[in-house]
Parts: sequence; structure tokens; C-alpha cells
Amino acid sequence: MEIIWKEVIGFEDGYEVSNDGQVRSLDKYIPTKGPKGTVRFVKGRILKGGMSGSYPYVTLGRGNFKFIHTLVAENFIGPKPNKKEVIHADGNKTNNCVENLYYGYKPKKPCDAITANRRNNINFDTYKLVISNIIQNSEDIAIKFLFNKLINI
Repeated sequence: MEIIWKEVIGFEDGYEVSNDGQVRSLDKYIPTKGPKGTVRFVKGRILKGGMSGSYPYVTLGRGNFKFIHTLVAENFIGPKPNKKEVIHADGNKTNNCVENLYYGYKPKKPCDAITANRRNNINFDTYKLVISNIIQNSEDIAIKFLFNKLINI
């Protein structure tokens, strides 16, 4: 896969994000504290960032904390639609390649509904009903696929 770099929206003069989930600073000249008009050159580099929970993030400038998956999605897929979130297709929150990201709705913990029913000794037909409702109400293709597999076990 060819790596494509795009300027980060809102930070066009300072940072770029790649389609494989890397973020880098750009070369720049910074004014020094010395005589008026003196500057020093700072070479751009790939940013290391950190982890917040299980999501990688970077800090752009001073205090601009950004999740890498959000930067990749906003710059390569487009603006986030209302009430949707960036979803990792393979479930790996550190895989921030543009091919692995899409906008969708996160399930509201469908497994919790199944676990609650299990505690109340509700039979397998009820599980199938819960899963069928999730499939019908979800716009997410991956969720539909996974829960269809569960029903057919």
C-alpha cells in the first residue's frame, strides 16, 4: 500500500496524517529568544504519541489531544456524520489504517442484554429474539454479519 499524507484539518501549517495511521510534524522555523528576527530550524518528525485506554493519540501543538483514528477518518473519509462514531472494522483499536475505519453506530452492548437474560434463566429462543432485534435495528453491516452467525450456531 502506498502511503499518502494529507494536512491535518485545523493544523494545515504544522501537521500531516497518513492513510496508514501515522502523524508527523512539518519542518518549520521558530523565533528564538535572541536578537529580534532570529529564527531556528526545526525538522519535522513522526510523532510517537501515547495511549488513552486502548486508543492511540497524539498531541498537536500545545494541549491539542487528538485520537489518531479520528484524525485519519476526518482527513481521508470526510467529516463525521451526526451521532456516528469512528469504528474499527477489525476491532483492533491500534489499527488506524483508513481501510479499517468507517463511520457507524457503536452497539449499545448487546452482550449485556444476553447476559442479563442468562441470569434470569430465559431460554435460547429469547436469545434469538434479542439478536434478531439487534440485526433489524442496526445499520452496521459488520454487526449484522456477526449476529447472523450467532443465530445460526
